[in-house]
Amino acid sequence: MVIVISGLIIIRLTAQSVQPENGREIYFSMDPIGTKAYGMQYKTGLNENTMLRFAFSSFNAAFSSTRPALSYNYPSTQLDIGGGLEAGLEKRVLLTEKVSAFYGVDFVAQMAYTHQRSDNPTLSEDIRALNDVTLSPGFGFKSGLLLHLKNGFFAAVELSPRLFYQFSSDEQRAGNHVAADRHHTFGFNADVEAMKISLAYRWHKSVP
Repeated sequence: MVIVISGLIIIRLTAQSVQPENGREIYFSMDPIGTKAYGMQYKTGLNENTMLRFAFSSFNAAFSSTRPALSYNYPSTQLDIGGGLEAGLEKRVLLTEKVSAFYGVDFVAQMAYTHQRSDNPTLSEDIRALNDVTLSPGFGFKSGLLLHLKNGFFAAVELSPRLFYQFSSDEQRAGNHVAADRHHTFGFNADVEAMKISLAYRWHKSVP
């Protein structure tokens, strides 16, 4: 897809911009088969063909509390928080009256945090809680197509392979103390999860 879009951009490199400087856009994104939501994107025009982009993806928060009926089990609680942020620049090129292409680079960051606590009286107070943390910053290399619909609405498909670094710390009980397993990973992601489809809306901020 990246090769095809790159070729189209080269062909129409001298085309007019599709996005005026005062344009703003909001996107609602999901995976290609519509089973997983990726969050929201907001874009604002910087100049004739450059957009500043922010995205909030896959935010989640949950709290659970267990009070078991059986006496040999112990009450426990768990808190989960996670999400992702993206920010970057995007270039636009008009291909036809209804279709345009875009490409750009984003800084991306994802975080996940889990706090677990067991009220097991056989455990000392300082080892009843466990914390797991995962941080994953990186860069996304974005390209895609926009199909202009009516009344400011349009559809988008994009591919955003990522180069990333991931750090994780997983606490576990080891006897009478807590020990953390730490992992470091460098990777590149270009699978189906790097593809999004979006429904978007564009409006124009007023110019004094």
